[in-house]
Amino acid sequence: MDHRAKPRWPTNLSVRVTDLQQRERSGPAPVIDIAEQGMCVCLPFPLEPGAYVSVEVEDSVFFAFVAYSNPGELSSFRTGLEIVQVLLGTSSIANTVRSVVLDSAWPGKVG
Repeated sequence: MDHRAKPRWPTNLSVRVTDLQQRERSGPAPVIDIAEQGMCVCLPFPLEPGAYVSVEVEDSVFFAFVAYSNPGELSSFRTGLEIVQVLLGTSSIANTVRSVVLDSAWPGKVG
């Protein structure tokens, strides 16, 4: 049984995650799930907890801190991200995210 305080929603989204302190550490990542103030992605490389990253999807960018980065299956790293700012574009994905963000308590929300 899952004892998390906030619900998670599974997705089939793909994003690009970039470590903003070491920009060469960047790559595509499937999003495993999204929560009210964060997301879990599967990266091909580890990130240090506390690292500041950008998460790009179509015309939108999320800025987040790495909460954890644990070894997963097939040389991947299950990485939890705490969202601190959201910059949304006008794509259909951005509009879906906008409806979720505006109805939640995400910090730094921007329309």
